[in-house]
Amino acid sequence: RADEQIMTQHDLDDLLRASLSRDSVKDSVAHAVELSGRPRREVYARALELAKESDKEADKEPGGEHGED
Repeated sequence: RADEQIMTQHDLDDLLRASLSRDSVKDSVAHAVELSGRPRREVYARALELAKESDKEADKEPGGEHGED
C-alpha cells in the first residue's frame, strides 16, 4: 500500500537533519523523497527550512566563529 510509505513529519525532519549534516540539500532531498514517498516540492521546502534553522543554531553556539573574550 502506498500510504504505508509516507512517514510522519517528525520522521521526515529527523531524516533530513541527519542527511543535511553530511550531504548537500539536493542529495538530502532526493534521499528523503525516495524514503518518505512525499512530494519532492514538499520535502525540498522543508529541507530549506531545516537548513536555515541549523545555520541559526550554529550562530548561537558559544565558542563559534563569533569568538569569545
